[in-house]
Amino acid sequence: MKGMKQVLIALVGLILFSSCTNTVRSAAPVPAPSEIVYEQVITDPIVNAFANVQAVREGRTAGGTLQVQVDVYNKLPWRKTIDYRFEWIDEAGMVLESPTTNVWMNAVIEAKGTVTLQAIAPLERASDF
Repeated sequence: MKGMKQVLIALVGLILFSSCTNTVRSAAPVPAPSEIVYEQVITDPIVNAFANVQAVREGRTAGGTLQVQVDVYNKLPWRKTIDYRFEWIDEAGMVLESPTTNVWMNAVIEAKGTVTLQAIAPLERASDF
């Protein structure tokens, strides 16, 4: 009987100590070389209710102009149309104005689908968006 109590106490102790594990996770995901952390993507509360930005990639065209791709996922079980635009910024942080910078585009995202929004900066001196 005393042996059973010791085994039971040992098992309870093992269960208690095994559940006290510590998992460490990175606070921010490390982006792949061609992906960036997309803090500068702005969405309104209505869009946030049905869409998620899944990835943002940026690169340069063969001519050196900045280009961007943004993957957007539709959480809804029906298709949705969204309006979007890219705002381009130079190295000093100034917004670049051009005939195309204030033009809103639209895209249709199928139910539970993903669409890639793409844009190329209208001016070569764009360093961010």
